[in-house]
Amino acid sequence: MTVSTEVDHNEYTGNGVTTSFPYTFRIFKKSDLVVQVSDLNGNVTKLVLDAGYTVTGAGTYSGGAVVLPSPLAAGWRITIERVLDVVQETDLRNQGKFFPEVHEDAFDYLTMLIQRCFGWFRRALMKPSLLAKYYDAKQNRISNLADPSLEQDAVNNRSMRNYVDAAIAGVIGGFGWFIQYGSGAVYRTFQDKMRDGVSIKDFGAQNGILNDNKDAFTKSLHSFSSVFVPEGVFNTSLVSLSRCGLYGTGGGTIKQYDRDGNHLVFNMPDGGMLSTLTIMGNKSDDSVQGHQVSFSGGHDVSVKNIRFTNTRGTGFSLIAYPNNGIPSGYIVRDIRGEYLGFANNKKAGCVLFDSSQNTLIDGVIARNYPQFGAVELKTAAKYNIVSNVIGEECQHVVYNGTETETAPTNNIISSVMANNPKYAAVVVGKGTGNLISNVLVDYSESDAKQAHGVTVQGNNNIASNILMTGCDGKNESGDLQTSTTIRFLDAARSNYASIFPMYSSSGVVTFEEGCIRNFVEIKHPGDRNNILSSASAVTGISSIDGTTNSNVVHVPALGQYVGTMSGRFEWWVKYFNLANQTLVSADKFRMLAEGDVSLAVGGGISSQLKLFNSDNTKGTMSLINGNIRISTGNSEYIQFSDSAMTPSTTNTYSLGLAGRAWSGGFTQSAFTVLSDARFKTAPEVIDEKILDAWERVEWVSYQYLDRIEVKGKDGARWHFGAVAQHVISVFQNEGIDVSRLAFICYDKWNETPAEYRDVTEEEHSAGVYPLIQTKVLVREAVEAGECYGIRYEEALILESAMMRRRVKKLEEQVLQLTGN
Repeated sequence: MTVSTEVDHNEYTGNGVTTSFPYTFRIFKKSDLVVQVSDLNGNVTKLVLDAGYTVTGAGTYSGGAVVLPSPLAAGWRITIERVLDVVQETDLRNQGKFFPEVHEDAFDYLTMLIQRCFGWFRRALMKPSLLAKYYDAKQNRISNLADPSLEQDAVNNRSMRNYVDAAIAGVIGGFGWFIQYGSGAVYRTFQDKMRDGVSIKDFGAQNGILNDNKDAFTKSLHSFSSVFVPEGVFNTSLVSLSRCGLYGTGGGTIKQYDRDGNHLVFNMPDGGMLSTLTIMGNKSDDSVQGHQVSFSGGHDVSVKNIRFTNTRGTGFSLIAYPNNGIPSGYIVRDIRGEYLGFANNKKAGCVLFDSSQNTLIDGVIARNYPQFGAVELKTAAKYNIVSNVIGEECQHVVYNGTETETAPTNNIISSVMANNPKYAAVVVGKGTGNLISNVLVDYSESDAKQAHGVTVQGNNNIASNILMTGCDGKNESGDLQTSTTIRFLDAARSNYASIFPMYSSSGVVTFEEGCIRNFVEIKHPGDRNNILSSASAVTGISSIDGTTNSNVVHVPALGQYVGTMSGRFEWWVKYFNLANQTLVSADKFRMLAEGDVSLAVGGGISSQLKLFNSDNTKGTMSLINGNIRISTGNSEYIQFSDSAMTPSTTNTYSLGLAGRAWSGGFTQSAFTVLSDARFKTAPEVIDEKILDAWERVEWVSYQYLDRIEVKGKDGARWHFGAVAQHVISVFQNEGIDVSRLAFICYDKWNETPAEYRDVTEEEHSAGVYPLIQTKVLVREAVEAGECYGIRYEEALILESAMMRRRVKKLEEQVLQLTGN
């Protein structure tokens, strides 16, 4: 026979009456069945053959029945299952008789074992298909499941109930447990977990315009250092606490409940945070005073991502001021504020830090704030950095202390954008040592009548890279507009500015009366071709006077430089020590070098060096009424005019010296010796003794020794004349004092040492001088000496007079001899 069905078990539910339950599959013997019953609680009991049940129909192909000794209780279940021993007991002998029933029984037994295996598989927890991502329990319970230990373990009924029991206990004040997702997480009570975050709602705060939540804010910040402000609008009257710790996620708004006065006040906070909130004002009108957020002293507080709205009246959106110590170590970032009801000079602003130190203010956008603009540093504020500030239609954008005598010092203000301010981008008050850089100002849509880039009143401040645009002489309303990129008030001293006046109106720099030693570099003049000659471009240009208190303006792009605090301009090729009195205070322009050439002027076809009328100071070259003078003394000079070179005093100066004589010269005509009777004593006849002495003077020929050294004995030329020592000897023999005679000259000079300069590195590199040579001779030494000379024009006069006397005597002798 065949095994024609896959059924290998039957299940039934008791009704309290039936005792016989059929099985519909073949078994070989009654012990092949296993019978189990399950009560109403699911408890399973295996029955014992012949004691708990009997079997009929064993060995037949159509099945049989299991008979219980008593009816199966109602609702109980019974299962009849074929369970065979996994054996093969059929023995087929070699050449034995072939009995089909023996083979069929063996095959049937094997098939039944296979069905048994598939029955086990069907009872396993299986995926319904290969594509399914889950296991289908087919509404059966999974029993004997261990408690979970890893993150993805299945949860059994016991562990789930324990968890739920603990959770319920935690909610009602017990110690329920929470475990965070992630490897290594530990159990914590629900109370501990929920106290990780504290909300103002935990202390009774309510969202709504009619509620004053002052108590909720006060109690929460008394109890916790960090309190969450959820989405919504939470009103509160004045809150004054020593702890600062409010934060949100962007949707929370704290609105002022009162119609005047201060709103949030934090007294001397030690650290803390105010973050990601909107602070909304509620002042009744524009005259009401009060601050939105105030820090009274304190240190190491972070204020980040705060938006101020509905701001009006006098006061600041955010203010920090001294109280039992200065505010220090604050970090203020990402502040936005908008002011309602603008009015010029109304004492209000977005951010003010009074006397703060070591504070960073970065990222402030302020709209429509009046006098104190986006950021103000005040009083003794120092060592602070203010950066990345945008002011839109504010009166000023950054204010740096003008109200008090003690002013901010040593602060950095950088990257300021002034979008159509009402007066100035940055006001640098009375402080010193402040660095202001990268300021962009645009007045193209401003109604300001006074348009300034940076205004400076203090000392030793730097305002670098100031770009100003949008000024054409009239404001947005059509009124006249006065503009200036940099403005120095009356007390400004020793400040520096570099500016870019990129607009068409005339004003560029203002020096108010009293400001001194301020230096401005106009890095680019815009479309201007001339600045310094225009009084309207540089207001107060009279303060540029070349004294030690002079203001200075340079415009390199136009080649214009005016003013110098030393009273002179100097170009030094390199530093070197100068001899005493080489330079004097009257020197205005100096080109200093150790080489042979200090200044070279040339090129072109027109005048290359131009002098204007000046004084006659010793050691200078000046221009007097069109004549060039080289001054040799306080009132002495040599002058070059259009027709002559003249000395300052007649008959005072010599051309050359005994120790430094000219070698010769050329003239188109002879020199003229003045012989005006008005400049001489009454003429006298030459003394006969002088003519007698001169008659014994011999004219001789000679060669110069220095020329023999140069040209040799045969090369040196012969000269004719008299020898001074011989002339002196002749005259002395006649008893004549030659020192009283002008034609004999005697000069004596002291030794002059040689002058040297250092060889430069460039000259060594170029091979001009060998590396071993470190000095170059500039002027040779002159030994001490003396020299005699003869004025030949007077000697020849004596010669002529002597000859004239001799001729006269000869004529008289001839007359005596001839009798005529």
